[in-house]
Amino acid sequence: MSDQEIISALKQGNQNAFKHVYSGYGMVENYILNNSGNREDARDLYQNALIIFYRKIKEPEFELNSKISTYVFSIVKNLWLKKITRNKETTQSEFQDKEVEENDFELDKSNSDVNVGSYLSNLLQKIGDPCKSLITLFHFDKLEWEVIAEKLNYKTAHAARNQKYKCFLKIRKLIPETDRVRLFESML
Repeated sequence: MSDQEIISALKQGNQNAFKHVYSGYGMVENYILNNSGNREDARDLYQNALIIFYRKIKEPEFELNSKISTYVFSIVKNLWLKKITRNKETTQSEFQDKEVEENDFELDKSNSDVNVGSYLSNLLQKIGDPCKSLITLFHFDKLEWEVIAEKLNYKTAHAARNQKYKCFLKIRKLIPETDRVRLFESML
């Protein structure tokens, strides 16, 4: 069964398709065990990653640019990094005698959203066109690929999608690993 067939089957609720996706669990468990986690962490993270994956494939604009196992594994890695970061912050805060108000958390969250927005805006400025226009038209203006291809003079919608992938690779190179974790956390 190909990855596209699995995704189609998952969208239809086919239980056999879920078995194909579960086959990647061993790789996830090894990763978590080798990175200071335990089997329970691995099971929890894999379940959460599968929920995120399932929600993503239900979105009309979802497009798989890698193998399903690679996609789910990257979700697991990001969730694990988020958990490790959160645990470090919790451990550090246990040594402080400072109480945190609920309003403080809300203010911090809104400030981080502003920072994320300006961070992403700066990245778009750095990569310039055609990437900036392409990403803006797709993610912010929510245009269809055919319309984007026409506006930006690509021969086909597929060519425009390929360019978007290349643009994201450029962006990824510009973002340090620590910032990737923070950006991912703010988007969840």
